[in-house]
Amino acid sequence: MVFRAQITGDQLNLLARGYLLATDGYLVPYGNPMSGGGKSPGSLTSILVGVPLMVWFHHAAPQLLLWAFGIGAFLILDRTLASMLTEGERLLFTALYLFTPAHLYFSVHLWNPHYLYILAAIHLWTLFRQKEQGNFWLSAVHVAVIGLAFQLHGSAIVLFLHSAVMLYARGVRFSFPGLLFGSFTILLTLVPWLRAVIEKPELLPSSMPGHFLGRGLVYLSPIYKGVLYSLRSPSFLPSERVYRFDFTSLFGAEAQDVLAPLVRVLGYGLGVPTVILSGYSFYWLYQVSRRSGLRGNNDWGVKAVICGHLAALITFALSPITITPWGVLILYHLLALRVVLAAREFPEKFIPNEGVIVTGGVLGLIVCFAVAVASPQYRRGGIGSMAIAMPGYHPMMDELRLREKFDVTVDPMSKREWIDILPKLPLPKESEG
Repeated sequence: MVFRAQITGDQLNLLARGYLLATDGYLVPYGNPMSGGGKSPGSLTSILVGVPLMVWFHHAAPQLLLWAFGIGAFLILDRTLASMLTEGERLLFTALYLFTPAHLYFSVHLWNPHYLYILAAIHLWTLFRQKEQGNFWLSAVHVAVIGLAFQLHGSAIVLFLHSAVMLYARGVRFSFPGLLFGSFTILLTLVPWLRAVIEKPELLPSSMPGHFLGRGLVYLSPIYKGVLYSLRSPSFLPSERVYRFDFTSLFGAEAQDVLAPLVRVLGYGLGVPTVILSGYSFYWLYQVSRRSGLRGNNDWGVKAVICGHLAALITFALSPITITPWGVLILYHLLALRVVLAAREFPEKFIPNEGVIVTGGVLGLIVCFAVAVASPQYRRGGIGSMAIAMPGYHPMMDELRLREKFDVTVDPMSKREWIDILPKLPLPKESEG
């Protein structure tokens, strides 16, 4: 998946920033465009993409780092949850966290939200390590992780709210000197961004017309969609695009006519029981929170899940934009953990036998393999394929082997945000080569 991941506009935005750091030593002080307007604050985007390019000047280098971050996130979570879960529950969490279509699809290709997995894992780890007593360095790391996440994606507000709700629920104790130190450190990293904002105020995050704080409370659709994505993510019912399979380049057109609908039906067939389990876990979460409240539950894992979902609900209500599937990726570990914890109380008569579980697991791996090789984000050409649209030619395209590996279209009317990161990326008016 690392080497099959496609490059489009968002990826060009990231690569352009890393390219400048790797070739000119220039650190762009802001990240990708935000959904509501403006640019993400800080230089973290440039560093995360540019440093791998310094090691290996290839477009896949940052994606290899993303892959390593993903493995690291899982290992951190597994060690954190080891004392709370049985071996069987850890296995179920592994399956839900690593091998569900939505998580696979939104994991490896170069994109800001995908860096959030490891930050969210560290966030949970620092919460757990301070469940009884605050620690200066853990608190500093905790708040720094939230600040770094804000430099990557606006959904990082969920981490801040999760910490606040956990503090209220007496599920964590912070060292306030540590929080201040971590906050000060993050502010220092934003100095270049603050200078850039003074020169170009349009870089500040903003809201489009009709988008305002608390929009979810007025229109309700942001809340509805956020809950829906939270329900579907840890299941085999991802967004339709994930199952838009095309096997033509691998097996030919005749095989495509058979395999694509077959694997799609298989995926949706597995989606029904898995989304039922996810729906039951929502019901379980409501019942547990109604019985114990935020402060009454002594099971730390359950408390963390309840507080995380409450933080998400607050975010959905206050968000000025409609929630997207990637808007809940930062909470994916808690969505999966919700299902694992709820499975403890799943009615015994509905628990499948070992043969059914093994068969379902094998069929699930087949669907996951199809996502890895035949979904639009992980293949070149075919149904719903992606292409790089650009108004002209830039040497970066050949230096990073983009024209060799991907479909590139040249359209003088095309406007790409990656062009505006200062004149260090000049684009000739006429296409070359």
